[in-house]
Amino acid sequence: MNSDFINQIENNPWILAFAVIISNIGFNYILDDLDDRQKSVLNNKFLRKVYLFGLIYCGTKDFMISLISTIVYAMAVHWL
Repeated sequence: MNSDFINQIENNPWILAFAVIISNIGFNYILDDLDDRQKSVLNNKFLRKVYLFGLIYCGTKDFMISLISTIVYAMAVHWL
């Protein structure tokens, strides 16, 4: 029974998408290594959404889940 539960978690694309979003938040610490010009390029709001979509897509290999997760993230950040 435990292995079935673990397999469901490991193969759930929504959990993968959430994990990628959490790792994206940790990406801010990597930005400390960049100079100001590089930071300004990465600070473009549209490029950040594209980057997040790409990360989620790499994690889930599912276009729709990646798109929905990116939209939900963008809406949550906008309204919170």
